[in-house]
Amino acid sequence: MLLSIIILSVPFIAISEAVQTENTTVILGIPYAKAPLRTLRFEDPQPLSESDIDAVHKHSTCPQFSRGKIDLNAGQSEDCLYISLFLPKLISKEKKVNILAFFHNHELQIEEFAKYVQPNLALAVVSFREGPFGFFRGQLNGIRDMQMAIRVLKEELMPKYTIGGRMTIIAEGDAASLLSQIGDMEESVQYDQAVFLNGNKYVERMNTRKELVERNSERLLRGVECDLPSPLQSLDCLRTKTIKELQEGLNTMTFEEVHGAPFQPLIQSRFKNAVPTIVSSQSTLQSEYTSVDEFDSSYSYADFKRFLAYLISENDFANAALLRRLALYEYVHARGEKTDNYFLFEQSRKMIADKQFYTKTFQYVMDLNPTENNVWLMEYPLQDAMIQCFFSAKHEFNEQFCLRFTQYIVRFSTEGRPTERGCDVQNPTWPALKSEKRDYFLVLKEDGEVEWDFDYHRRAIAFWDDLFPVMSKIELAGKRENPFEEVPDLTAYEEEDDIQLWHTQEVPDLTEEKALNDMPFHFEL
Repeated sequence: MLLSIIILSVPFIAISEAVQTENTTVILGIPYAKAPLRTLRFEDPQPLSESDIDAVHKHSTCPQFSRGKIDLNAGQSEDCLYISLFLPKLISKEKKVNILAFFHNHELQIEEFAKYVQPNLALAVVSFREGPFGFFRGQLNGIRDMQMAIRVLKEELMPKYTIGGRMTIIAEGDAASLLSQIGDMEESVQYDQAVFLNGNKYVERMNTRKELVERNSERLLRGVECDLPSPLQSLDCLRTKTIKELQEGLNTMTFEEVHGAPFQPLIQSRFKNAVPTIVSSQSTLQSEYTSVDEFDSSYSYADFKRFLAYLISENDFANAALLRRLALYEYVHARGEKTDNYFLFEQSRKMIADKQFYTKTFQYVMDLNPTENNVWLMEYPLQDAMIQCFFSAKHEFNEQFCLRFTQYIVRFSTEGRPTERGCDVQNPTWPALKSEKRDYFLVLKEDGEVEWDFDYHRRAIAFWDDLFPVMSKIELAGKRENPFEEVPDLTAYEEEDDIQLWHTQEVPDLTEEKALNDMPFHFEL
């Protein structure tokens, strides 16, 4: 594909690099907020003004955060709040152009991604802050990035480029869990449709207890020697650290994967707006978790019991000991041998998927009100399907899968439905929930074949969503202590020593009366 570089004007910036293909114009690096550097690190995104703007050629993506570590690759930096646009060459006011906006920090192959631009479909790629940069101490900076990007797209870029059709947003994994919060938050610009792949606002990976999220931030402060008495002092100290220093600090920390994302927003938003939505889940755990292929032969029954104690903690459940026993029977005794350590590890993966993902995903699609709002549910086996199918070159093993997967999403973005109505054997209809006699969901297999199924993970939902709440309310005569109870670290503000407490004490009383009262014994002169 021949490429040529041209210069053209875009909103906010004087010039930007653009790539012209036969049918596509690619505009790289449109800033949508001030660079979150120095004093703006760990702050909400700030609107741009003309004095902040420089010519931009190719933008950086935000540092990625994977398994509790900063995954810093070439082309990534903190100066990363940019949008790239992929536009059809000829846009007319007569034919409305829709836009599909991807929220992800993965580097994309421009030529490969540009193939999905159509005469009636433009594409956008949005970078946003994640990990400690976006959610230190449970703040919402990363979600505010998403909010501002949607506002800039909707109110500035779409009118500028005569994109008058529907706006569809899409994200995968943790990004999908974050993005699904946007539509229900105050002051959010409403999008028209959504695609949430293997993540949504209900999954427990992004709904960890507040104290665990805050402790991880305190542990990071310790790791980079910024655990100072004042929260403001510690934050100022953290702003002086380089990404490399933060990366090294995180490398010294370990996280229990059952507790979910170490850095996440502390937010509870209620459903206010439901739009047509595609929701999907993987038939395997997402790559943020240790897979069965990474099994360590040192894994033991004690490790499994520790995992179970964290998964079903006294901090979350009444009668936790009883519930752990029920889970042990359901997932181990009824299905295999507890002496088989590999089997135990397999079942621990299944328990995470059932409790934290499948059960919550079903709750989410039901709360989207599929009776009155079009909701499509899908399951597939491929890891990181959005990256593999949209952002990267295809290979023989995923070509057929990606062909159908991308067709569904592109058609949904342009037509409002992932498939046509009808009985085409080559392209079976994907029914919306509540549109047939049963709640059918689509199973997309690795070879690209599809089938309808129903009773989405019924047994897991019955166990975790029906049985657990009932058993939690039973009044038991005794209580069994958890041998693996979580013991949190003290923060710098809780350590009781003179160095940490000096700033909370009043000016000492040095009067004669005070001195006499403090003497260990009294004597008469």
